[in-house]
Amino acid sequence: MKRQIVVREHDNATIEAIRTAVDKMVEEIGFDSMTVRDICTEVGITVGTFYHYFSSKNDLLLDRYIRYVSFFENYYEKELRGINEIDALKLIVKKQLEYGNNRVFEIYKRYYQIMIDESDRWSGFRVNTVPMMIENIIKNGQEKGTIANDFSAYEIRSLILSIMSGLPIQYFSGDKSVLSDPGIIRVVESCIESFALKPVQ
Repeated sequence: MKRQIVVREHDNATIEAIRTAVDKMVEEIGFDSMTVRDICTEVGITVGTFYHYFSSKNDLLLDRYIRYVSFFENYYEKELRGINEIDALKLIVKKQLEYGNNRVFEIYKRYYQIMIDESDRWSGFRVNTVPMMIENIIKNGQEKGTIANDFSAYEIRSLILSIMSGLPIQYFSGDKSVLSDPGIIRVVESCIESFALKPVQ
C-alpha cells in the first residue's frame, strides 16, 4: 500500500522542519551523502518519526513534486484563469523559471534525476497537471480567436514544455544564470507572442 505524503494540520511543523533541514544539509554535504539518520539528528526527531511521513529519502523529492503541482494549480486559479491566453502562457513560463531559480541547486538537480527515474511512481501519487493546464489555455485561446490555429494546442504545448524542460537542463549543466536571464525570458515571450492572432489591418 502506498504511503501518502499528506500531513495532518498539527504535523505541519515537523514536516517543515524536515524540509528545511534537507535544504540546509544538501547545500553542506549533498543529497547523496545525506542519510535519513543525519536528517533526524538535524531536526531532533527519531528515525521512526521520519518514516511516519516518508517511506524513503527519495520521497523527500516526491514531496517536492506534489507541492510543485499544487503550487501551479493554485497559481492558475488565482492568477491565470480568465486573463488573455497569450499573457497567461507568458506568465506561467516566467513563473516556472522563477520557481526553479529559487530552489536549492543541488536538490533541484537531484529532483529532476529522480523525477525521470521514478516518473511512473510519481504520477501514481499525483498527476502533473501543468502540461494539461497549458494545453487548456491554448485551446481556450484558439476557440476565442486569440491564438492561431496553424498548429494544434498539443503541438504548441509541446514546444512550450520543451523550452521549460530544456532551460533547467542548461542550468544544471553549468549556466547558472539561464533561469533568470531577462534576454532569454524575452525570447521565450516573443516565441509565445508569435502564436497570437493579430488584428486584420
